[in-house]
Amino acid sequence: MITIRLLPFALLFLTAALVGCQSDGGPTEPTPAEPSQTGLVHGEIGGGPVAFEFLSEDGADDGEPRPGPFLIRGQDVRYDDDLGALLVDITLVNASEMAYPEPVSLAFVSLRPDGVTILNADNGEPGAGAVFAFEFENDDAVWTPGEASLPRTVQFDVAAGVSIGFVARVDVGMMPDGGTLGGVVWHDLDEDGLIDDDEMGLPDVGIAIAGPGDLEFMAVTGPDGEYRVDGLDAGYYTVTRLPRDDLEATTPPQMQVILVETEDGGVSDFLGANFGCLVVETTPPGEIEV
Repeated sequence: MITIRLLPFALLFLTAALVGCQSDGGPTEPTPAEPSQTGLVHGEIGGGPVAFEFLSEDGADDGEPRPGPFLIRGQDVRYDDDLGALLVDITLVNASEMAYPEPVSLAFVSLRPDGVTILNADNGEPGAGAVFAFEFENDDAVWTPGEASLPRTVQFDVAAGVSIGFVARVDVGMMPDGGTLGGVVWHDLDEDGLIDDDEMGLPDVGIAIAGPGDLEFMAVTGPDGEYRVDGLDAGYYTVTRLPRDDLEATTPPQMQVILVETEDGGVSDFLGANFGCLVVETTPPGEIEV
C-alpha cells in the first residue's frame, strides 16, 4: 500500500482561487518537497481551470517491493454553494511499468483542518476511512501502465474560503486492507457502563483517534451510534469521545487500543471502543434557570 500525502499548501492555493483571492503572479508551483510529498498546482491562480497532480514515489522501502508510482490528478476544482462543499474531480493514473489487478480505490487517511468531512464516500464514511472505488473504460479487470481511471467527484464539506489538505492511500487488487477500529456511543440509562437491550445508540457524536506517526482521524457516530475507521496500520491508538453539552460520561471518555499484525500479514480489528453517556437537559441560549 502507498501512503500519499497531498500537502495542505497545494489545496490552499486551489481554495484561494475559488474564493477570488487571486495572487499577483501567474501560475504557481509549491516549493519542492520529498518525492512522496510533492503536490503541483497547474493553471492560473484566481482564474481559469485549476488542477493539481501528485506522483507517489516508487522503488522499495527497507528492501520490500512497493507498488507504484501512481498519479493522483485533481481537476475542475470548484465550490458548490448549494451543497456548501468543495468539489474535486479525481483521476488515478498507473504511472508504473507494471499492471495491477482491479479493483482500484482511494482511501482518505486524514483530513485537515479539523471539521472537514466528505459527503459522498462509497462506504458512507464522512472522515478518515472514506473510500472511493474507481472504474475504467475497459472491463479487462487489469490496471495497465499508463491507464487512467474515469474521474470521481469528491465532495469536501467545508466552508467557502477554508483551505484544506488530506492524506490518502491508493489500494490495488483489493479494497483497502488494514485494521478496523470502531465501537458505539450509547445512552447509558442506568449508568452501569453496560449496553443493555433497551439502551439505544447516540448519533452525531464526534470521535477523535490519534495513531502512530502523528496521524489523527475523526469519525462521527451514525444513526445507530456506531462508528468505525478502516485501513489502519498496526500500532497504538488513543480513542477519545469528544465532549457534547447534552452528554454526561458514564464510562471513561478515552481509551488506549493496540492493533497488532496478524500471521497472514494483515492487521487485527478492535470494535469494542464503546463509550457510555447519559443524556442531560441543557438550558437553551437566552434562558435563565431559577
